[in-house]
Amino acid sequence: MVWTGNEFVAVGGFGIGLRSSDGLVWTLDFTDSAAFFSAIASSGDHIITVGLGGAIMRVPKADAIFASGFEAP
Repeated sequence: MVWTGNEFVAVGGFGIGLRSSDGLVWTLDFTDSAAFFSAIASSGDHIITVGLGGAIMRVPKADAIFASGFEAP
């Protein structure tokens, strides 16, 4: 889980993502991948997530993390 400055973001199996502005109420969302993501980091202007089988995805922080889908780095 990471804090982007605006919201908490977490990822998991089957491309599942979660977002929360307060850490108490979470919104379920999905990436454009079915990967099992095991780590997430926030750096500069992007959020980067990695997972099993070499899956690596990123999204600009300015975007809603899952609304536009992840893109390959």
